[in-house]
Amino acid sequence: MDYNEFSRKRWRIFFILVAITTFVQTNIYLLIPNYQLIAQEFIVGDFLLGLMSGSYIFIIGFSSILWGYIVDKVENRKLILIVDVSVASMLTFLAYYATNFLWLFVTQVITAFFIGAVPPVIYSMITDLFRPGERIKALNVWNIISSIGSGIGFVVGLFSGVWFSWRNSLLYGAFLIFIAVLFSLILREPPRAASEDILSDLILERGIKYEYKISIEDLRLALLNGRTTAIMIIQSLLVYIAWGAYSTWSLHAFSRECNTDTVVATIILGLASSGTLGAFILAPLADKLRLRRPSRVIVMVACCLAIEPVFLSLMFLTMPNINIYDGDIINTLSIVIQNVLSRNSLKLAVIFGFIGLFAGSIVSPVRDSVIADVNLPEHRATMNSLTGIFSLFGRSLGIVLVGALAEFFFSLKMAIVLIQWILIPTAILWMIASKYYEREIIRLVKTLENRKHVLQNYVKQISAVRVTP
Repeated sequence: MDYNEFSRKRWRIFFILVAITTFVQTNIYLLIPNYQLIAQEFIVGDFLLGLMSGSYIFIIGFSSILWGYIVDKVENRKLILIVDVSVASMLTFLAYYATNFLWLFVTQVITAFFIGAVPPVIYSMITDLFRPGERIKALNVWNIISSIGSGIGFVVGLFSGVWFSWRNSLLYGAFLIFIAVLFSLILREPPRAASEDILSDLILERGIKYEYKISIEDLRLALLNGRTTAIMIIQSLLVYIAWGAYSTWSLHAFSRECNTDTVVATIILGLASSGTLGAFILAPLADKLRLRRPSRVIVMVACCLAIEPVFLSLMFLTMPNINIYDGDIINTLSIVIQNVLSRNSLKLAVIFGFIGLFAGSIVSPVRDSVIADVNLPEHRATMNSLTGIFSLFGRSLGIVLVGALAEFFFSLKMAIVLIQWILIPTAILWMIASKYYEREIIRLVKTLENRKHVLQNYVKQISAVRVTP
């Protein structure tokens, strides 16, 4: 199989990977709409509910580091995916029968541990499907479409609680994850390093396996010598401090300080958040810049990060009193859209938010692509998992910082605005990364060239043995 044939087949593999992630993601927000029902049945307070939810997210983040290392260590990544998703489905089904809160808590935490395996497995496979210059588009599609799963899970949980019982959400959730198991069974795992220009002829056309595996010493050296990777990890912390502040508190800031309710604030934020779809426009441009000169895509992200806090701050600072209250959701949607179109001040604030989120939408897919560009195939899942855990820390820190600053300034809006400006030093970090990025790509290419010679010599030796009488 040559690379052209592989290119035709990879899209089927890619969309199976996206489907698996989407169905697994539904588990994350299944129970959140039903906290009140759970509290009533098990007679628990907000603290224990929050502890369960926080532990769930925390375990997903930390377990992904372990799973990332295992993914880089073993050959059969598909088997890891099948086993972990199957166990997650069974545990979700088991939680349906919980007779006490401890049972529910324990099953949720163990489920999170196995779900933590999914992102590093999928990321590792996607980077083996797409070459540099193609990865940003692919990673963007994976990030955006699979995140829809969280919304599906929230809706399933909400309507299950309203129409039936909070337990039914777990039953439906187990079924949705089981669909991911079925997709995992039909998945054809791409050969490791198949997307590398230097190695693809050996791996795809001659069927040679890329046998290199990660080790603790390799990981230590990669972290010490990989300045671009280190910067990507640090910037993940800073970016998610800003994102944690925005995504968690914006709804409450508008509903409390702009004379409206949470439904109206949700609709307005939804209109502004459509800017995140800008990544579908920016990702192809980023891939083209990556092919022309890699450092240019880094500079592009730095510029976007400098733009984002300016326009998000303008959204919060210019948002007028909304003065809309309506109990009917459909009617409220119509009223809000009419007001946005007719009130220039409200329209301008939404446009500012749209521009800011449009600019910031490209950061995550480029970061994930950069990690793949400067790390060996057997290191990528682990390194990407490290950025994930720092993102988790950053998001939690951003939530806490806004709460503290809001009490000092007596304003959630002002607290969110101040936190957004942490993106300016983040943009500077990306500019610093542009100095090392191209050098580390060249270093990676040289390493892969040496490995190609080793593999070619191995093939020659095997061929010589076969023809010897």
